[in-house]
Amino acid sequence: MSKAIADSVSYRMLFLSPHRNFHVLNTAWMRRRDLPFGNDGWQVVDATPQERSQDLYSCGPAPLSAIQSGRCDVNYDAPFVFATVNADRVHWGRQRDGTWIVISVETNVTGRKVVTKAADGRPVPASFTYCDSYMEDVTNQFKHPEESKRERMSVLLASSLAPGSRKGDVYAHNKDIEFTVKTPDNVLVGSDVTISVTCRNKVGEVRSLTGTVFVDVITYTGKPRTTCVTEEINLKLEPHDRQTYTVHVSAEKYAAHVGEAAMLRVSMLARANESGQVHVIQELYRFRTPDLTIKCYNSTCYAGRPLSLRASFTNPFKDWPLTQCYLFVENTGAGEPKLMSLRSVPANREMSCDVELTFNQRGRHSIYATFYSRELQGIKGVLDIYVQ
Repeated sequence: MSKAIADSVSYRMLFLSPHRNFHVLNTAWMRRRDLPFGNDGWQVVDATPQERSQDLYSCGPAPLSAIQSGRCDVNYDAPFVFATVNADRVHWGRQRDGTWIVISVETNVTGRKVVTKAADGRPVPASFTYCDSYMEDVTNQFKHPEESKRERMSVLLASSLAPGSRKGDVYAHNKDIEFTVKTPDNVLVGSDVTISVTCRNKVGEVRSLTGTVFVDVITYTGKPRTTCVTEEINLKLEPHDRQTYTVHVSAEKYAAHVGEAAMLRVSMLARANESGQVHVIQELYRFRTPDLTIKCYNSTCYAGRPLSLRASFTNPFKDWPLTQCYLFVENTGAGEPKLMSLRSVPANREMSCDVELTFNQRGRHSIYATFYSRELQGIKGVLDIYVQ
């Protein structure tokens, strides 16, 4: 949940609760003799719990059937799991007397897609860019379709059943203007990106929008590193009119602050002058990072003999070198991990590093390499080998 502070003269946004843009859950098939009939089958278990449950950091098992229907009164930790895939983003505005009111509710920002490895017997390749052909979309097993009546009913049921939930009606706010954010796919970090926001007037009267668009470079947890774009907006929407506002973000504005996540957050805070309604929109955007390629020079790998490898990738930034670079290489069966300091990588040039490993055990092994620098972090590569 975030709180947006709106003033009649200027707009400023204060995000008090950073949030992660993805989370990993586990599922296990089991019989639930401790629960009423209908709760057997897939259960959700969180191996990296975010909060305490009964004074311990644990989460689950929670019946998947209960999560889908919003029954948050069953064991264990159903409210937390439900919120993981269904939570609404509620924006609050502080009035001049210091009280807070709901100014905007985004109901389709959490749980947009839940995926798992497809049960097709195929292993995931060591290095790949697109994973669509290896995953199965299981969103409909966790929740009903977004904006459907069943989905809204499950959210309201969960709100009424979850212990300690707020009973205030934050959903009785019909907005005159509908916003849709469109972001491009598969844009490599270091490239310019254009994000469009479409505004649709839903009423038969003119609406004039004034406000501000912010683009922040953020961390994985949602904490802003810097604001790279700030633009004032002024739009006039005729009755049932539709207009698109574009935000252009050049690489030079965000490149020095990318960090480990390579993520942007686009935020719009706008007021409809005729109705006084305040609209808040947020959208996360993640760049694609380059692949780290690992090549083996040995035609055949033998136990006890050195293995020559080369890790490489191209600096995606056209005008920014990568500084304070190092490569971390770990493996299964060739001793301790290696940490190697590297020279700076000039803009748009290739980084390559030769590595020598000796495996003492025969069989299949995996080599993992991760590149880090001050400007760009977490560039990963994997190579699977067979040692004779």
